[in-house]
Amino acid sequence: WRAAEAQLDAALADPQWTALLPGEGAELQTPAQKPAVIVDIDETMLDNSAYQARLVVDGTSYGSASWAAWVSERRATPVPGALAFAKAAADKGVTIVYISNRTHDMAADTIANLRAYGFPVEEANYYGLGVEVPGCTPHGSEKGCRRIAAASRYRVLLQVGDQITDMAQLTSNSPAERDALFNQ
Repeated sequence: WRAAEAQLDAALADPQWTALLPGEGAELQTPAQKPAVIVDIDETMLDNSAYQARLVVDGTSYGSASWAAWVSERRATPVPGALAFAKAAADKGVTIVYISNRTHDMAADTIANLRAYGFPVEEANYYGLGVEVPGCTPHGSEKGCRRIAAASRYRVLLQVGDQITDMAQLTSNSPAERDALFNQ
C-alpha cells in the first residue's frame, strides 16, 4: 500500500497517466476527468480470513449461500494498509472506485461494511456483478465492462487487486498470456 501511495503521487503529477489498457478504457481517458483509483474488494480492501477459518472449523467449503451469509454479517475487516491508502487518496481528491465480483444484491451490505471502518465509498462508485454497461457484453465475472464504465467517468490512475484479472482481461488463463498481460 505504501508503494501504491508513492505511485499515486507520480500519477497525479502526470496529466497523461492512465492505469488502463487499450480496449479496457484507456481510450476514454482525458486530463480533465476527476482522478480515481480502481480497487478490488475481497482480499484487497477487505480481509475475509474469518470466513475462510469458519469453513475450516465447520469442515465445509466455499458456497454461494455461505458466502452471502458472511457478506450480510458485515464482519470483514480492512486489509492492513488499505484503509490508510484509501483515506490518503481521498484527501488528495482521488475517488476510490470499487469493482467487485460480489453480486449486485450484496451492494448494501458491502458498502455498509466498508463504511463501518471509514472507507470513502459512494454507492455510485460500487460496481458489483450484475452492473450493466451499455454497449459492453461481460464475460462471466470479468471486470472489463465495469472498468470501462469507470473510465467514462474518471481518469484511472491506479488499479489495485490481488490477482491480475482485477486489472486486465485474460482471454485464456495460461502462464504465457499472464506474462504478456503483465508486461503490457
